[in-house]
Amino acid sequence: MEKQREPGPPEELSREEEAAIREEMRQKLLEQEEETEREVAHQESERRRLMESERLRWRVIEEETERFHGEHGRVRYVSSSGKVLWLTPEQVAQRRARKSKSRRRDKRASARRQPKKWAALQLKTMLGSIIISLCVVVFIAVIIFATEFL
Repeated sequence: MEKQREPGPPEELSREEEAAIREEMRQKLLEQEEETEREVAHQESERRRLMESERLRWRVIEEETERFHGEHGRVRYVSSSGKVLWLTPEQVAQRRARKSKSRRRDKRASARRQPKKWAALQLKTMLGSIIISLCVVVFIAVIIFATEFL
């Protein structure tokens, strides 16, 4: 009776078969890599084209916005929060005047608070000096007491 072989791969491949399989696999992998590179290049060029298109679109929008507001006598103003506003020259002048007035007011308030800060600093310095002096006196008294009784 002959032994039946179990289905499955043969024990060994001949060198020619192994070389053919390897070559076939390399060709498939090279084709996949080339396809991937083509897709990436296409996606990159498409992304650049879209970015350029969007950039041109925004440039036209900005130009048209500036032209429209310029025709209506408004000027571009950027608020303190970074928001772009289109105001009349009078409104811009009012905002700038209000801003400079509040700055002057802040400087005056700061000048009024200054003497209070200075007085508090002087008081803290004086209390610190008194505490240090008391510590020195106690230290000297302890030294004198220790030298007399020891």
